[in-house]
Amino acid sequence: MAIHQTADLQRRVDWPAAPPRVKVDHAVIDVMSARLREDDVAGAFDVLTRACFRATTPERIERTLAQRARVPHRRLVAELLADRRTGACSVLERGYLHRVERAHGLPPGRRQRHSTATGGRTDQDVRYEEYGVVVEPDGRVVHDHPGAWDADARRDLAELAVADAVTARVTYGLVFREQCATAGWIGQILRRNGWRGTLLRCPRCPAR
Repeated sequence: MAIHQTADLQRRVDWPAAPPRVKVDHAVIDVMSARLREDDVAGAFDVLTRACFRATTPERIERTLAQRARVPHRRLVAELLADRRTGACSVLERGYLHRVERAHGLPPGRRQRHSTATGGRTDQDVRYEEYGVVVEPDGRVVHDHPGAWDADARRDLAELAVADAVTARVTYGLVFREQCATAGWIGQILRRNGWRGTLLRCPRCPAR
């Protein structure tokens, strides 16, 4: 058992709860800070995304963060909150946002856009609306079973049939090991659909 000193305990604890417990938003900030002290940025973001799916929102945590006087790694906590508010809902999606899209100057995609191409509502991870391109970062936890494969294929086929939108699916390896090649391929797809921007070289790009 470890004993920790906590400033402003009265405000942080939900005293009427049985038993009394630290409020969710404060607990998320504390756990994120602890992960960041260990240089575990992915772990900190994973804690944040799980909490936002179940018990809170990035906006609520941001308000709580603003009220606290001292938070280790405050700036990075705030940056992770901004990424989640932008629509990155997993470590893989945040990796695509930073390592592929922003690092290589791709146009900013719309995140968590609603679609009804299948006849029901689905949420698209990244959509480049102007260019008719959807990017879906696929993690194995959610997508690695036959039912998920069918659902993914159904969504991709429906988008192509209804909106003439092509879907590119990217994996952990394509984002965290081959991000430069991935950016080049996505850039080529976007260019064929009208993008006139310039693909940038990031520090990881191989020398030409």
